[in-house]
Amino acid sequence: MRGARALPLDPLSIPSLAEADVLEALDRILPALPGRSLVDVPDRPGVRVWVLGDTHGDWPTAEAQLREHVLREGGRDRAILLGDYVDRTPDTLPQGSLVNALYLLSLNAAWPERVQLLRGNHETQRQIPGVLREAHAEAQELFGVGTPVGERLEDAFGRLPLAASLESGYYLAHAGFPRGAGQSWRQRFEREDEDLLFQVVWNDVDGSPVAGKRGLPIPPFTGPELEAFLKAAGARQFLRGHDPYLAGQYRFEGRVLTLHTSRVFDWAGLWVASVPLGSRDVERHPLELRRVEPAPLPASVGQGKKAISRDRTSAGPGQAR
Repeated sequence: MRGARALPLDPLSIPSLAEADVLEALDRILPALPGRSLVDVPDRPGVRVWVLGDTHGDWPTAEAQLREHVLREGGRDRAILLGDYVDRTPDTLPQGSLVNALYLLSLNAAWPERVQLLRGNHETQRQIPGVLREAHAEAQELFGVGTPVGERLEDAFGRLPLAASLESGYYLAHAGFPRGAGQSWRQRFEREDEDLLFQVVWNDVDGSPVAGKRGLPIPPFTGPELEAFLKAAGARQFLRGHDPYLAGQYRFEGRVLTLHTSRVFDWAGLWVASVPLGSRDVERHPLELRRVEPAPLPASVGQGKKAISRDRTSAGPGQAR
């Protein structure tokens, strides 16, 4: 078993770690995270970026995709994950929110040039409170009431970027983009206020089945608004997560693609995409969209996580979800 001091953490070992070991790992993870709202990914010819949507506690599928495409020995490709690592954990994965978050954060900290996490709405509950907080509950199951593990996870989430801009022409974020910012869209990410969070990690695509049903203080974004943003950002396409009802689907003449990569929404399919990181590779090797299967559960993973209602996908901040 990988030692607790080593990063990245072994996901199978996380539930058996002592609280002190988890806190020590978080102490090492925290300063290794970017701590800024927007990251720029430079041009790298011949390299592809594998993009995973919401994983929601499904660490076996996340691990399988990363090992297949990114973590191979001698590999050059990298991965960007679009947020929502916690909550709505599959019933078959006890401590799934906690394991998924710690495993993926430790990958980001250990290999920042290979794996980059973005924040989703479930990682912004300090700023915009929600209802589902499974990682906190799972930490208490393992380490007792009053454990600081859940709060330390929130510290780490707060250092994750909200969005990534690829020099090859792709904009990535959990849900949306800052509207009305024009040429100053980069400056908008320098002021991380509630309005920016609603725009970037909570917003919906106009016409989605969940648009207008989350109780958000902002309207869903439209095709012309997306077009104006992409023009200002010098981007060709927007890749997002957040909405299982649009999983694997393009909208607005192919300008936006939504991904989900968790077995908890297997009715919508599990999807990943890859895009070139080299600007000159875009025409010859364009975006690839793939449907994938949920990864088999390791034999050592126990059963019996309490059932959680899954019919809460349309709810918004502060609502019973």
